[in-house]
Amino acid sequence: MTEGILKILADQGWKYSGKCSGCDFQVANTPMGEMIRFRVKSRLTINFKYLGYENLHIAFPVKQKNGTTDWYFTKHSDLVETARRYTNWLETKSWKLDGYYHTKSPSEKFLEKIRQYRLGNT
Repeated sequence: MTEGILKILADQGWKYSGKCSGCDFQVANTPMGEMIRFRVKSRLTINFKYLGYENLHIAFPVKQKNGTTDWYFTKHSDLVETARRYTNWLETKSWKLDGYYHTKSPSEKFLEKIRQYRLGNT
């Protein structure tokens, strides 16, 4: 799973630069010098404990009906805000009591709202 997202990021000009505290990986965009920390999840995940990390990104796969897997890569805070605006996820027992919400199959409506974060597929 991890190799898939790292390959897609490399194809888009990002360079793997190692593990980091509080994240799974860091990647650097060589031309811009930007360093991004991210966590790889097996499904779309938002977690209350990540809210304090301003520049933490989440990478997650979404299986398509044709058998391919689309990868998304976005700031966790943007993902939470999109969930707040377009879903009831922040009202669920899972979020309120356990501090997280995850889904393997986000709705087409939600995927349309985050389409700009789609990187590619494997």
